[in-house]
Amino acid sequence: MTAEKVKEMMSKYQKFLFLLGAPIAKCDTYDRRIIDRQTILGHIHYLSYEIDGLLAENRLEKSFRWLGFIQGCWFALGLRSLDDLKNDSKPTDNPNQLWLKLD
Repeated sequence: MTAEKVKEMMSKYQKFLFLLGAPIAKCDTYDRRIIDRQTILGHIHYLSYEIDGLLAENRLEKSFRWLGFIQGCWFALGLRSLDDLKNDSKPTDNPNQLWLKLD
């Protein structure tokens, strides 16, 4: 995967999170489980912008780990299927195409 592909995915994910009404909010609680959906969405929204910074610093390994975390959250929250997540990572003809699948 390239940095450009990660940027493309973050752009899609940021648009989706915006449409879901997710805040951009870093989770400041590390010593307990978070079960509040909005807190999780806010944290991955925050991470999506942090990934942009990591890519600018050429920190690809860390950006890939955070991308995996974000995708794990999508799956765990039931917002993306495994096929959806796999397809997100594939090259696309139209990187500006926005998906929204809430079923």
